[in-house]
Amino acid sequence: MRGFPKMLARVARPYLDNAREIDWTSTTGIPIAAVEVEGCLSLRLTNGDEQNLFFKADRLDIDERGERLVDYKTGNNDISTAATAATRQKNLIRRIRAGKSLQAVTYAQAARSQTSSGRYLFLKPNLDGPAAAREIGIEKGDEEARLAFQRAAVSLLEAWNQGSFLPRLVKADTDRAPRRCGFCQVAEACLRYDSGARGRLRSWMTEHQETYIEQTDRALDAESAAIGVWLLDSKRLAELDDPVPSESGDS
Repeated sequence: MRGFPKMLARVARPYLDNAREIDWTSTTGIPIAAVEVEGCLSLRLTNGDEQNLFFKADRLDIDERGERLVDYKTGNNDISTAATAATRQKNLIRRIRAGKSLQAVTYAQAARSQTSSGRYLFLKPNLDGPAAAREIGIEKGDEEARLAFQRAAVSLLEAWNQGSFLPRLVKADTDRAPRRCGFCQVAEACLRYDSGARGRLRSWMTEHQETYIEQTDRALDAESAAIGVWLLDSKRLAELDDPVPSESGDS
C-alpha cells in the first residue's frame, strides 16, 4: 500500500529509540556478534529419547564474559511491571515453571560458555513500572531456572509428540478462564462458554491427576502427557519431586 513503509517506520521508531537508549548510551557500544541467530538445544525426554529444540534469538552479544542472547519484547507482563528486581526474578521463574517465557532460559542453556546468559529487553513505550524493569536476564548457572525449564519444556514436547492438545478452558486451580482467552482469535469456535464442557474437563483432570502424581514410573501416553501440561499451571506441580532429566548437549 502507498505510504505503508512510512507508517511502519513511525510505529516502530519509539521501540527502536528505547533499544538505542538502553544499550547504546556508552561511547563503546555493545559487542554485537550477530542478529537473528539460530540455535538448538538438545533435551532428554522421560523415555530417554533426545529431541532438539530449535530457536531464533534476536541478537547475540559476545565479550569477555561469554555469550548473551537477547530477545526483544514489544509488550509487557508481570516480569516487566513488578516493582522490585527480586519480584521480577520470582515472577520469571514462576512463568518458566508454567511453560511461559521460555526464550531467555533456553538461550542461556544453549550457550557454549558457562558464564553466558539469556536476556529479555522490553521496548514498549510508556512501559508501566521502574526503568530497570526494561531488562531481565537468566544466567546459565541458575539452577532453579534450569530445573523449572527442564520440567516445562519436556512436558510440552511430550504433549506435542503425543498430540495431546487439550483445551485450556479453565485454570488448573480455579474455575476462571485463562487471561489469554480474552484475546484468542478463535474463541468463537471454542467451548469456553460451555459450563458442561468446563465441568467435564475439570472432573476428568481431578480424577486422573492424583494417580499421575503418585506414580514414580509414568507411561508415556497421550493421557499422561495431557495431565503433565495441565499441572504446569497448578500449585500441585510442587508434588512432582522426582528428578528431572537434564539436557544432554547444545550447539
